[in-house]
Amino acid sequence: MGKEIRGYNEVREAARDWETYSSDLLGDRDVRDYLQLPLEADPPRHTKFRMALNPVFSPGALRPLAPDFEALAKRLVGELKAKGTFEVLEDLVIPYVIGCLAIIYKRPQDYAEWRSWGPDVWNAAAYQRGEDVHAAEEAHRD
Repeated sequence: MGKEIRGYNEVREAARDWETYSSDLLGDRDVRDYLQLPLEADPPRHTKFRMALNPVFSPGALRPLAPDFEALAKRLVGELKAKGTFEVLEDLVIPYVIGCLAIIYKRPQDYAEWRSWGPDVWNAAAYQRGEDVHAAEEAHRD
């Protein structure tokens, strides 16, 4: 098991240590054989992509969207309270991340499709271990 990374400063330090914590992946073996750039590229390969995306994801660009992010969070939490029981990752975290991306890109019409991709899109570690994430999801649903 690897070193546990906790807290803001440790996350920033790990992000700079790209040789230990590499982002270079080989893609989702059962879905694609290409990289999702710049997310799956280590420095210096990702630098030009990062420069292109920085205006979209900079604090200055995201600050005006904060009320929309907050409204999304309140809506999701309200739905979960009404539901009573829920799974944090599947029912809150992933819908929130996807919802925020839909807000950032002004693509609410893509939310349902992105959501249909399921949690395995976000689970690179399982693929690196050779786990069949889809089989685990199906067993969990039964």
